[in-house]
Amino acid sequence: MIKRLLYFSQTGEIQEAEKELTPAFFAKLLFVKFGFLSVYILVVALVFGFEIFQAFESKSSKSIPVTFLNLIILAPVLEESIFRNHLNMKPKNLILAALIAVILFWDEGFIFIMLGYFTLVWLLRNRINPKIKLLLIYFSSLLFAYAHYYQFLDWNDMGTIMKVIFRSFPHFLSGIILSYLYFRNGILICMFFHGLWNLLPFFSEWVGRVF
Repeated sequence: MIKRLLYFSQTGEIQEAEKELTPAFFAKLLFVKFGFLSVYILVVALVFGFEIFQAFESKSSKSIPVTFLNLIILAPVLEESIFRNHLNMKPKNLILAALIAVILFWDEGFIFIMLGYFTLVWLLRNRINPKIKLLLIYFSSLLFAYAHYYQFLDWNDMGTIMKVIFRSFPHFLSGIILSYLYFRNGILICMFFHGLWNLLPFFSEWVGRVF
């Protein structure tokens, strides 16, 4: 699995001839992602301290059912529609991604970044080549990571900047893995795995509130 992901991260291409979908496949993918995340947190915490991973101050307190709806259903569907489904360069997917982005971020400065990105992708849609495809995979993954924390970023506070950078990197890696799944098995499987992974923060939130 690691070799397949590394090959994809270097070429943007899927190595497997047969793209099976089995519980073992998802288990391996979850294991690789969880393994990397654990090592990353441990290394960064040893260097900078665990304070770097302290939670940002939440703007609102949502109920468990609403949290489940957001994390397991809405987030996978909306985020994959914006950040992954346009990577096949189809005009309808680009337009849909831009429309959803406008709805979600219309009152945030981040929307100008997203619209600029989609404009660039639109201009490149007929000039796609392996290098541009790989560049878009990385850039969409970077935007995916930034979208989770930009509202907490304070350019006048170096501590907040460092926290955002370190907290965002695992989301960037997730973007690469989800892009691999997108090109391997399509957008629905991508959404499914996204929701499956989000069970981890959901249960963490649930346990924290119960105990």
